[in-house]
Amino acid sequence: MFDITTEDLINITNEGVYDDTNKVQSKFSIIIAIAKRARQLIAEKDYRIENENPLSVAVEEFKKHEIQVIVNRT
Repeated sequence: MFDITTEDLINITNEGVYDDTNKVQSKFSIIIAIAKRARQLIAEKDYRIENENPLSVAVEEFKKHEIQVIVNRT
């Protein structure tokens, strides 16, 4: 299990964003972005050989601000 909630991830993602129209407000957006990043990691490297879980790596990258969610409001 992860030691972080989706609410925590939303708060981390929105740090430094002062315009409310650019803030992530949906848990779904965060989950989809993390899942997409995990799939990218799997494509880049064979994680079945390594001991690292690609989903855990993606969550850690979010926590460290290494990846961002871009809000597209239309």
